[in-house]
Amino acid sequence: MRKTPNPTRLRLGLAAAAALLLPAACSEAGPTGPQRAADEPNHAPQWLVNGADDFDHPAAGALMIYDPAFPDKPGWRSFCSGALVHPRVFQTAGHCIQFLRQRLDAGIVHAAWISFQQDPDAHFGADPAAVDPATGGWYEIESLHDNPDNVDFVALMQSDPETVLSVWGKFHDSGAIVLKEAVRGIKPMKLPSRPGMVEKFLAKAGCENGDADCTLLAVAYGLPEFPVVTIPPVLVRRSAPLRYLGIDPLFVGTAQDPPGSDFGAVCPGDSGGPVVLLKNNGKDRMLVAISSSPAHPFAFPCTGGAIQYRTDTESHLSFIDGIIASLRGR
Repeated sequence: MRKTPNPTRLRLGLAAAAALLLPAACSEAGPTGPQRAADEPNHAPQWLVNGADDFDHPAAGALMIYDPAFPDKPGWRSFCSGALVHPRVFQTAGHCIQFLRQRLDAGIVHAAWISFQQDPDAHFGADPAAVDPATGGWYEIESLHDNPDNVDFVALMQSDPETVLSVWGKFHDSGAIVLKEAVRGIKPMKLPSRPGMVEKFLAKAGCENGDADCTLLAVAYGLPEFPVVTIPPVLVRRSAPLRYLGIDPLFVGTAQDPPGSDFGAVCPGDSGGPVVLLKNNGKDRMLVAISSSPAHPFAFPCTGGAIQYRTDTESHLSFIDGIIASLRGR
């Protein structure tokens, strides 16, 4: 008989192992996170540890932003990752939506588009400022949406450590982007149809028992090399297997394994990317989670455990279903 997941044990286990969202999310630093050395490049590492170039998940895309000063000159770069879940709906992490709005409103970011290319930068060549994103197959954004049950991460970044710790792991970190035009030729990823399906599928795959049938794969856009040797950095779609730790009502817990392991780890820039449960034949069974955060808010990026927001929560399914319903007939 399979044992029932213990939410309390998961939370304690992740906290003890350290943790992963704001610092590792969209290149943000936590309220008391480690500071960048003066001689380091002006960006955080963004990569899937132990990952490989991914050509099997065309519905996984990158949220690309036009940054007028990154790192030293204008150019496009990946801000977060995500997945097409409807021809016009791109699912990502809620904190990605919040931080993008903040930067757009402040004029720090001049534009944002969605790309489903494995190598989004390949289209732009040496002068990214001179090319219209639409000519490269990118998709224009109509509107940004944050799960109304989510926490305000922009405000949380300014809070004291005790406040951050009191809400960590209790938020609904999902967001969505509505595209102006439907994406053609790419099949959207399959979401759970009702609350609780993720837990049932993970139990059936033997994840709680460490069975070999439990195969979780994270797909995201990050740096294929570290330390960074290319400026601007090369951002491509990559995937990596994740080691399952446990599940609670909102999150799936995964380990952050070091280079050389059979498993991978999510890092800055991977936020919002899909985490899929694979069948024995290697095909996707279901999109079970959204790459979210460190298990502990002040852990150094790419270390400790990570928490991946479940796609089968009642909050997330109601949020996504509402957005899709609003598009009917449009």
